[in-house]
Amino acid sequence: MAAKSGSPDEKNRTGLRTMKAKKDLPPAGALEACRLLVENMPDGVALIQDGKIRHANEALAAMLGCTPEEAVGLEFIKLLVPGDKKAASDLKRMIAGTVQAPQNFECRLMRIPGRSVVSVHVSVKPGSYQGKHALTATIKDISSLKSVLSALSDSRNALLTVLDSIDATVYVADLKTHEILFANRVMKDVFGPDLEGQICYMVFRGKSGPCPHCSNDRLVDARGRPTGAYTWEGFNPIAKRWYMNYDRAIPWVTGQLVRLQVATDITERKKAETAVLENEERYRNLFEDSRDAIVVTDGEGFFLDLNRAALDLFGYSEEEMRSKNFREFYADPDAASRFQRDIDEKGSLRDYEVKLVTKEGTEMDCLLSVTAKRASDGSILRYQGIIRDITEHKRMQGALLESERRYKELSITDDLTGLYNVRHFYSQIKFEADRANRYHRPLSLLMMDLDNFKDYNDRYGHLEGDKALAAWGAVLRNNTRRTDSAYRYGGEEFTLILPETPAKNALVIAERLRMKLKTHVLSPVEGEKAQVTVSIGISEYAPGEEIAEFIKRADKGLYKAKEQGKDQTCSL
Repeated sequence: MAAKSGSPDEKNRTGLRTMKAKKDLPPAGALEACRLLVENMPDGVALIQDGKIRHANEALAAMLGCTPEEAVGLEFIKLLVPGDKKAASDLKRMIAGTVQAPQNFECRLMRIPGRSVVSVHVSVKPGSYQGKHALTATIKDISSLKSVLSALSDSRNALLTVLDSIDATVYVADLKTHEILFANRVMKDVFGPDLEGQICYMVFRGKSGPCPHCSNDRLVDARGRPTGAYTWEGFNPIAKRWYMNYDRAIPWVTGQLVRLQVATDITERKKAETAVLENEERYRNLFEDSRDAIVVTDGEGFFLDLNRAALDLFGYSEEEMRSKNFREFYADPDAASRFQRDIDEKGSLRDYEVKLVTKEGTEMDCLLSVTAKRASDGSILRYQGIIRDITEHKRMQGALLESERRYKELSITDDLTGLYNVRHFYSQIKFEADRANRYHRPLSLLMMDLDNFKDYNDRYGHLEGDKALAAWGAVLRNNTRRTDSAYRYGGEEFTLILPETPAKNALVIAERLRMKLKTHVLSPVEGEKAQVTVSIGISEYAPGEEIAEFIKRADKGLYKAKEQGKDQTCSL
């Protein structure tokens, strides 16, 4: 049963704890230890009493642009940007003592003399100092985090703007589960606003299972690798529209393969084709009014008839066109031969993609839908076909793929090890070097390379090699400080950025990591144990030093460690 507060048992225990604390650490030593902890914290720390700063550590003073001594006496609330009313209100109530619970909030502090601001996260706890009510505030600079989040948001918004501007339905669905992961504005206008998270065949087809014509199996080969674009057309019973669908398997941001579909509405074209076959009288009107170029040639390829769109497409007068052969419009003569071979073999071609040339010499990406009309003896009487200019569509599709590539590049994490990738390393090392220069703080870099890793791969296979790399990534993640950051530099080479760390302390960290890996036992083969070692080079940043030289010195230390026998640390 717990003793009541103030009871003899509780007092005895309190006394014992006090005696033990005094025995383990004298009061002066305890005070000095606390002071060192506060002064070396990367985050700002302030003691606030009667609304004024009574003590500030170096980190807070650096945020404010002054010395710790200059910070003492400043009214903390007056350091807040005037627009942060909620933070100011919460802080006033804590200073007054009306709120006793710890508070956390984000706000902006004005740097002295107030010409710039820094975004911070503040954690405030009530307490007492010299017998009076006081507050302890921990202030973390989140300006860089805010900037990164803003840049990511801007890039995402730019990509969404491109996707929503395309005059086509675009959606992404998981290849295995058929779950819709993304849909653009046009798709949502047709099928409803809440598509993400739903199953594609249920929403788009009203089916209880995958559609018979589902293209997923055509998009990947037997090894699960993307096979390229697959083009098909179909009628959608929900939208009651015909679509030309361009399907492709692509890697999604979460790593799995997904189906990207870009579909253009071809309902009007389908209606035109049907009307031509059903009613010769209506054919002429549709022929002339069609937005697509429609042409009829004899068996040799000379024009017998063509509509206004065909004249506009190629830029010739009707008289000029009738004197030409269709083969003359191919940008590649070999493409004309391939088309002739295919049409002779199949009798009709639909959405056959070729490059054609205008009178001005401009190349166009076009889709041909052509039928060969034969006489009773099998000879070709004429060819009739529709030509659609998809140059702009191809450009937009290219822009979409480029946007996807750029969006993917924003990923800063290595999938195998879970560490940051080399692209993020170069961004972060510059940031930390700038910070070290600005605040005159130490900064060290570890360059690490797994020893004899090629032999390990050759002996146990790349799958086990990947497991070893992942194990080393886990060692780095689980044995570094919150302020440190580890990166996969390439292959079996890794880096570790150590802010606020001189070389002598970096050596201690490096040795600890080296021994952690050395004692980590792997089992690449059942019944067989294996170990992997690492060589480490260390460099401490010199004020004003070029980043490339900073990295080069760590690399030299790594090579020296390798030359001296590996499985060791060398500092330059």
